[in-house]
Amino acid sequence: RGLLASIASEIAAAESSIENVHMAERVDTESADMRFVITVHDRTHLARVMRRIRRLSNVAKVTRV
Repeated sequence: RGLLASIASEIAAAESSIENVHMAERVDTESADMRFVITVHDRTHLARVMRRIRRLSNVAKVTRV
């Protein structure tokens, strides 16, 4: 509960903007897949955003696709 808001807050705190969000709940588990399209300045900025999201306790995995 509240994970989407927490992630959005971390993205904003890292001075990035969310362009799109797709969220799919998994029926067999208590987890969800969230996909964010965000704006970043460069790869270093992206790494900083991803690091902030990884630090959240309920986040299992952060990847770039």
